[in-house]
Amino acid sequence: MDCREIEKLLVRFLEGELSSEDNAKLENHLAACPACRKEKELLPQSWKMLDNYPAPELKPDFTACLMQRIHTEEQMVATVRSGMPRFVMRTTVPATVMLALLFTFLWTSNLRLRGYQSEQPGAAYFSIRDNRDDLADTDLGTNLEMYFLR
Repeated sequence: MDCREIEKLLVRFLEGELSSEDNAKLENHLAACPACRKEKELLPQSWKMLDNYPAPELKPDFTACLMQRIHTEEQMVATVRSGMPRFVMRTTVPATVMLALLFTFLWTSNLRLRGYQSEQPGAAYFSIRDNRDDLADTDLGTNLEMYFLR
């Protein structure tokens, strides 16, 4: 047995609940392992300290409030497990993604059809040309029409 297994069996050993086989294995390990021996000595001391610790005073309605809270949380878990939220998530998330992709495709196609493509490959569709001759005698409204509403 290793120390992890001993740690799991130590409480049952001290309470006398182990089989004779497990009891013999545990005692052999305790004889060879000082760390587990120390744990065996400290565990009963911890129990004694806890026995001397006064129990906290509870409000008279503590049990009723606790039971109500457990019931409320069980209802919330049952609602989540009912399948409705999962069904909604399984259908709305892919649908939303598809709509976003469709909108993006249609929007960029529309911009290409209107002639907003840049002269440089890989440039953004909304690049504004710096052609000062086109801007010389026009006001802001005409400039917007000229560049964005062709």
